[in-house]
Order: sequence, then C-alpha cells, then structure tokens
Amino acid sequence: MTHLESTLRIGRWIGLLLLCPALWGCRTSRVTRANYDQIQDGMSIAQVEGILGPGYDQGGGARPIFRLLPGATQVVQSKIWLDGSRSITVSFIDGQVTSKSESGL
Repeated sequence: MTHLESTLRIGRWIGLLLLCPALWGCRTSRVTRANYDQIQDGMSIAQVEGILGPGYDQGGGARPIFRLLPGATQVVQSKIWLDGSRSITVSFIDGQVTSKSESGL
C-alpha cells in the first residue's frame, strides 16, 4: 500500500466518523404532536407502538388489578415515550388505551 492510498483510507474513516453523529442528530423523532393526536382510546398496545415505536414500561410493567366482581381482574399498564424534554404517556387497561398525556409537545 502506498502512502497516498494509506492517507486516503484514513481520510475516509475520519469522514465516516464525522458523518455518523451528524446523521444521528438529524433523526426524526416519533414523539410529536401529530403522532400524539393519532392515539385514540381503545387502540391496542401494538397499534400505539406502530405509531410511536417501543415505549418504556412505567411502574414495573403490566400488573393485574381486581374488579368488584370476585375472581375478575384487569391488567393495567402505562408506557412512556421520551425525546429530550418531550414525552408522551399512554395508559392501557387489558391492552387497550384508556388515557394519554403529553409534555413539551
């Protein structure tokens, strides 16, 4: 390998290393007002994650709660999506949206 080839190879690596953070910084966030407005009561977790991507479980994930009827339970879960100071929180009962809230949108 000649000195010129070696210099060009190093230059390509430096260019790639400089380009990667620039591309990461230009990524498109899914935590937006438009996506928040798409979320409706009754949607499934899969439908919400189709819009926002995977969320983070809050409060230890899904947990059963007991209804007034003996032996009947509901599964309650809350997920949050974050992007800097912006967030979307969605609550689910038995896998369906029951409420949503946002901050910073």
